Order: sequence, then structure tokens, then C-alpha cells
Amino acid sequence: ESFPVGEAEIEHVEVADASAWGTSVALAWTGSHHAMQPSLVVKAASATSFDEFRRAAAGVTCPGLNFVYADVEGTIGYTCTGVFPVRRNGDGTTPVPAGDGDHSWIATIAPEDLPWTVDPERGFLVTANDRPHDDSYPHPLGRDFHTPHRAGRIAQVLDASDDHDVASSAALQTDTVSPPARDMARSIVDLLEPTNEREGIAADLLRGWDGDVRADSTAAAVFQMWSGCLARRLYEGHLQELFERYHADREIWHTMVLPGIVLEASNGDAAHIEAVRAAFDDAIASLGEELGDDVSTWRWGALHRLRLTHPLAAIPGLESLFTAVDVEIGGDETTIANAAFDARHGFDVVVIPSWRAVYDLADLDRSVGVLPAGVSGNPASPHWNDQAPLWLAGRTHPLPFSPSAVEAAATGTLELRPAGSISG
Repeated sequence: ESFPVGEAEIEHVEVADASAWGTSVALAWTGSHHAMQPSLVVKAASATSFDEFRRAAAGVTCPGLNFVYADVEGTIGYTCTGVFPVRRNGDGTTPVPAGDGDHSWIATIAPEDLPWTVDPERGFLVTANDRPHDDSYPHPLGRDFHTPHRAGRIAQVLDASDDHDVASSAALQTDTVSPPARDMARSIVDLLEPTNEREGIAADLLRGWDGDVRADSTAAAVFQMWSGCLARRLYEGHLQELFERYHADREIWHTMVLPGIVLEASNGDAAHIEAVRAAFDDAIASLGEELGDDVSTWRWGALHRLRLTHPLAAIPGLESLFTAVDVEIGGDETTIANAAFDARHGFDVVVIPSWRAVYDLADLDRSVGVLPAGVSGNPASPHWNDQAPLWLAGRTHPLPFSPSAVEAAATGTLELRPAGSISG
């Protein structure tokens, strides 16, 4: 199995005495020889030109990361960092024979040959964990990049206007529109044959759905439940490994596998048509059991909850004391406001943006940001979850930058002194 860029990759496999040891695997990892010095991040942040920024960022060798740059002169840029092996053969995504040297690491990609760009013609840069290069790039950097849908949605919103500011940029970060979900929902509607009033109402909602996977959306709840029910019908039990994989990584399922299934059904394949319709029946029945008979009360957020808890919340009776956030939330794995979930275990969210910020290079004191809970991990602190209402509402708080602005906004001062300087 392959792993994300900059992390471990299976490089060699050796077979030992099967009766005693079974199969032995040799693992080659760039992290065994490279690491990231914290000071390099400071150097990158204090660079005064894009070239200086790239040189500093090149020192971030493991893990591989995306770095973006902007300055007060209007220059913007992107650079990929990390140490990536050049192999004699293969791309590191599958085990290979060891000992013959045919798959050895023979070099590393030079930092200047990693993907980068400065001042692109379209006027903005987008990085959303998607592949940072096109098909012409000669070096394999990995295979586990996210699909381009989140990056595409960001570009779509930015292209829609030439007038963006701090407020519109902050709003972009909370966008929950999923073009893949919208397209799939519209594709399946004509294949459905509603058998009761609830199914008819749900089908009509999908037909007119704009793909906004917001927390209060009934159509989103119907689509997400139908998608899961279809995966179960097709794979659970007889293709259990595929079912586990598709439900653990729903992005693959939603954006690569599901479109093919729906296309086969649209082209008249009887088995796929039956599966689509039966899964819709399953979904409506499940929603009725979980959320009640009244379709108008169904909400995606009622299924899709965010829970941020302290480890001590696992102790029975202490749950409420150590739970910072327990709320309904919109989005999924394909939306800008990423709210992915492992559907093998229900719809509870397992991935969220851990920090939202907008930096105004015209006046850094106008910058804003927000955390999903608070700056303290101590449940007894007033800052344990005081930012949660802002984060959930898509709002932010000021991020003062200049010394005078920081001093004006300060509510207290903490002095750290060497032990020897403390007087009795």
C-alpha cells in the first residue's frame, strides 16, 4: 500500500523462513534520514523575496509540504518541499523484490526540480491537497493525492468575481457546495421509480438540488444516505474489502467509482439500475427510521455531527465536562469546508479545518482567523472552547499583527523569567 507524500513507502520485500517468520518487509523512508528543523519555518516566514522563500522552504525535507507565498508588492508563489527518491524502476506504491537492485533508490529529486510557480496568469494560487503538477511532470511524487474537486470549486468561486476582500475570502473557507454530489444527484433522479409519497418528495428534492451539503439540507441527507446504501448493496459481504476501502475513503467512491456505476445505469444496464433504485428505497427507509416520517424535518446535520472531546470524555459520566463541541455540521470530503467522515462507523466527522485565517497584505492588522474550539486544551480554562461559536457560524476574530495592535488588543501579560532571577 502507498502512503502520503513524505511519509513511509514500501520499497523492498524479502521472503524469510516462512515457517518461522512468514514474509519479511524492508521499509525505506525518507524520514529515516531527513527531518524538518523548526527554524526553517521561521526563515521561510521572514523571507523578503520569493527566491529567498524558496531557498528557505527547500530545507523542509520531511514531510513533504505545500508552501504558498505572498508579499506586499503583490507577488504570489507556490513551492513543493520534501525529499523524494528517484528509483531505478517502479513508483513505490507496491512491494517489489529486494536484493537485485532493480528497484533501488539511485538519487533524490533536486529541490529546484520540484513543482513551483510564481505570479500565475490567472492571478491566484490554489492548493487543496490535490496533485501539484500536470501529466508532463517527469518525476513520481506519490499516488495518494486528493481529487481536484475542492481545488476546482475554490477556483470557480474566485473566477466568479474580480473583487475579493477579507470578508469574501473568509466566506470561501466555509463553502459547502459539492459539484460531484450535485451532478450525481441529478443523474440518478431519472433512474428512480418512487413507490410512495416520501420517495416522491425526496426525488423531487434531488432534482432541484444545488449540491450545497449544508447542515440543514434535506437533499444532502438523502443523497449521502443513498450513496452509502448503494455501496452496501454492491460490495458489503461478498466484496467486503472493497466496501471497507470505499467507505473508509469516500472521496474515491464518490468521485471515481460512483460516476461509473451511474453511467452504466443511465446506459441501460439492468443490474445497475436495480441497484440504484433498491439503494434509494433503502435510504428513504433508513432516514425514516432515524429522523422520522416527516421528510421536511430531515437534515444532513442530524446525521453528520462534529464532536471535539478531551480523552477524559471516554469516562462514563464525565462526557459533558470534557466535550468542547458537539454540533451538527455541513460539508463532506469534497467540499471546501472539508468535513470528511469514515462511513464504516456512521456519519460523524473525522476531518475538519483546524485553523482558518485570512491575511490582508495591504494591512496585516486587518487579518482575521479562528480556531474550531479554543487555544487551551484545559477544560477548566475560559479559552477551552470560546472560539467554537465563531467557527461554527463561519465568523472570525481579528488577528493583530503590528506590535502596537497586539499591545492594544492584549488582555493580559505573561512573563517568563529564568529561575535564578526570581527574588524572594
